Amino acid sequence: ARAIEIARDTDTIDPLLAELVKGLKNRAGETPDLGDAVYEIALRINTLGDRKPLVEWLYRTAIRHSPNHLWANNNLGYSLLEEDRDIEEAVRQVEAAYNTMLADPNNEERAPIIDSMGWARYKQGYFADEIAPDGTIVREGAVSLLKRSVDQASKQPRYTEAMPVIIDHYADALWVSGQREKALELWADAAK
Repeated sequence: ARAIEIARDTDTIDPLLAELVKGLKNRAGETPDLGDAVYEIALRINTLGDRKPLVEWLYRTAIRHSPNHLWANNNLGYSLLEEDRDIEEAVRQVEAAYNTMLADPNNEERAPIIDSMGWARYKQGYFADEIAPDGTIVREGAVSLLKRSVDQASKQPRYTEAMPVIIDHYADALWVSGQREKALELWADAAK
């Protein structure tokens, strides 16, 4: 982590990252592209704690090398949303991740991305779906997105740890949209 901070501060990060990538293998045993490699480095550094600025910078670097990087866009956007920083940028990043997810019908990692998109809509104040005069949905609101995220996550055991957060987001959206009894019910279930 310290070497990456020094390289960042001295503007020599790209050569350092290129060298690091040579030694990395992805899950399929192949050398990942630079955006994927930087993202993986960010994940590892994030586990060290107290490195948010460096991790954020690494997400941005991954996006610079792979503009449609699903997880770097999602994680950067979600982090900004959680810190109530630059909501406009956060929404752009989450929307980029969401659109990348939608473009890949084989992507099974949908629940966290949909949760981030729902949380972005919540932070923007869009709780209900925006409906066109012809009845089509122009923009999904926080309630619809977060319900879909809860539904998808509940079908996949790997999201067990994330479920309380996803349910909390959904309950928050229900509460502000006036569905208070349902929100209280969800919060009670999540607390169990």
